[in-house]
Amino acid sequence: MKNKKMTYLLLVLTVLLWGGVVYRIVSYMGNDSPIPQNPVKEASMPRADTLDFSLKLDYRDPFLNTDQKQEVAGLRKVSHRVMSKSVLVPPVFKYKGLIRNKKNIYAVIESDGSVETVSKHMPIDGYRILTINPDSLIVEKNGQKYSVKVN
Repeated sequence: MKNKKMTYLLLVLTVLLWGGVVYRIVSYMGNDSPIPQNPVKEASMPRADTLDFSLKLDYRDPFLNTDQKQEVAGLRKVSHRVMSKSVLVPPVFKYKGLIRNKKNIYAVIESDGSVETVSKHMPIDGYRILTINPDSLIVEKNGQKYSVKVN
């Protein structure tokens, strides 16, 4: 008996729900009020014979700065200053490798047939040792750096 009552109740609720949906659709569609028509205005197009245009091609080429350079060269007198740079002569000694003890690293250098061990910041043939690496030695003379590879 309980199931029949519940079934009838659910059937009534379903009919009410779908009735509300159908009512809303019909009321929306049933509104047949006329839509006001806006008069279409004719777009005024300019006539082809009244157009006047021209291209302005007096801008500079962004990829070629030749015009600007030629004008600047013509206006100014360029003076060239010759600066003498001291040419770095590579060191005559050869880097043979490195020796490590607990605290320091020493470079093994062959110079004039004799083999020496030198530490970092020591001068040799006018060059000062900056860094000692396993594969190269970086030295400095007169502010210019030079790298000596292992031979």
